[in-house]
Amino acid sequence: MMVAAFIILAGCTSLSSKQRVKDYATQAVSVHHALASVYRSAEQARVDAILSRAVRDGIPASDLAITAIEHSGQQQALTDLTRYANLLYALASDGHNARIDQEAEQLHDTLTSLTDNPFVRDIGGIEEADISIVSTGINALGRALTETSRHRQLRAVMEAGQPVIQQTIARLRQDLPHWQMATRVALNQALSIRMQLLNNPNRCQQSHETRCVTLHTSYDQRLKAYHHGYLIKQKLLGLEAHFARLDLALSDYVVMHDAIIASLTLDNTASRQGARRAIATTKRHLDALKDFQKPLEE
Repeated sequence: MMVAAFIILAGCTSLSSKQRVKDYATQAVSVHHALASVYRSAEQARVDAILSRAVRDGIPASDLAITAIEHSGQQQALTDLTRYANLLYALASDGHNARIDQEAEQLHDTLTSLTDNPFVRDIGGIEEADISIVSTGINALGRALTETSRHRQLRAVMEAGQPVIQQTIARLRQDLPHWQMATRVALNQALSIRMQLLNNPNRCQQSHETRCVTLHTSYDQRLKAYHHGYLIKQKLLGLEAHFARLDLALSDYVVMHDAIIASLTLDNTASRQGARRAIATTKRHLDALKDFQKPLEE
């Protein structure tokens, strides 16, 4: 009877730990999406500013030169972090099947890609020894035939990969102020040009510029233009708070990763509660970020 009870208890614990890893992976991917959205918003704001100048100055489409903000390193880091989370989710799923070796190998490739990313390596901190430990843990994970050994090795892999994850998130957080500044500059430019045109509809009469364009607009068109300007102003007013919320979500990311490792290592009430609390906190901050951003996108 005691043996049966122990098996049931162990099974419940195993299911609970697997679910925590899955919940971590789900929230991690949501953080990645939130950061990717910031990159897209900055790009769009920059394009809008360039097009606003083109309208004001009468620049023909053939003379427009719009280049994207270089952020291939950030994009690759987010891609790898998403793969890492998705693979952990798969490895925490029920059953041991033929895909586990392939998934373990992909996990190794993903962490290696993160460590080799020049953007991530820019501030140092990842040692070759860390990568070797990760490789050893992943090889053991691929050979783990039982649920107990597989999840023990899964914990070891997350633990060994911890420096890589911490370094990557730290670099992404360090980069946030640059995106905030780029977004602010672009929004200010677009707003300034828009209001200049709206407030000086007859400016070409006093201008000696050969390309000066007079905009003939109706009441409804002007009203729509003012409304768009108002939305830009609201984005500017909320920009600092928006980026602060995103930085907080990235900070939560690392806390959540560490809490999952602690819960898999100690597997006691306190560590399990800590992991659930970290996951819930991350979700709450992400929801607040979405609620804050939604009115600005409407």
